[in-house]
This record gives sequence, C-alpha cells and structure tokens, in this order.
Amino acid sequence: MTFARILSTIGILAGMAWIGLFFMATSIGAKATTTEEYLAIMWPGLVAIAAGFIAQWLASSQPGIAIVFGWVSALVAPIGLKVVL
Repeated sequence: MTFARILSTIGILAGMAWIGLFFMATSIGAKATTTEEYLAIMWPGLVAIAAGFIAQWLASSQPGIAIVFGWVSALVAPIGLKVVL
C-alpha cells in the first residue's frame, strides 16, 4: 500500500511538472494553435496525474491494482517526454 502511494505521488508530481513546463514554454513563445496540439503535448502529464489519483484512491482497498496504476503514473511522464520530443 505504501509503495503504491509513493509511486503515485511521484507520478502526480511529474505530471504537474510536465503541465507546468508546457505552460511555461507557451508563455515564452512556443506555439500550439489548436486544442489537438495542446492535448498531443500534454497527454503524458494528464495521464500521470489521473493514474496517480486512481492509485491513491485504490491503495487501501485494492493494493495490487493500485501498484499498477502507480507504476503507470510514475513512468508515463518520462516515457512521454521521449515520445513527444
């Protein structure tokens, strides 16, 4: 249970950092003109945050499933960085 919470916390923080970096980049001049372009760039952060919150929610009742969501949450932002860039 604790391991799933640690993984999901790392994933939530990574997802928030991803989205924060994206908005910082757009504020200094990077352009994403359509909603599809915004979502194409931000999907790793959004998935990391969503999976992290699901892992936190399931950690006490179903720790096996929570660990899976925790790993997804912790790994999707770094993998997404490689895919998007």
